[in-house]
Amino acid sequence: MTTTGLRSGNTTSTLAGRAHETVDKVAAQAAPALHRAASAAHETVDKAAGQVAPAVQRVRSAAHETIDRVADTAVPVAEWASQSGQKIATRSNELTAACSGYVKARPLTSVAGALAIGYLAGRILR
Repeated sequence: MTTTGLRSGNTTSTLAGRAHETVDKVAAQAAPALHRAASAAHETVDKAAGQVAPAVQRVRSAAHETIDRVADTAVPVAEWASQSGQKIATRSNELTAACSGYVKARPLTSVAGALAIGYLAGRILR
């Protein structure tokens, strides 16, 4: 090897050594900053989680209260609908009985009335 080759090898190893030293210094300076950033991120996540839990609890409580109010309202409405249905069925049976009684008592009048209504409906719907 010539002296130029040795110098070139020395220069390369010197440059490599300096590069390693620079990288080590930057890494040593960056490590504490990275640790601080990681700690700050952990604290932020913990703080956010602490704030979310009460909000979720409030939403859950509000949902339960709303469901309870709807159920409290729905029960009387269902009872009213049931009673109304029974009243309608009873009234319908009473009307059927009254109409049947009228037809039995006056069969010719009932037939004549039905024919008249049919004739008028046919004329109107033409």
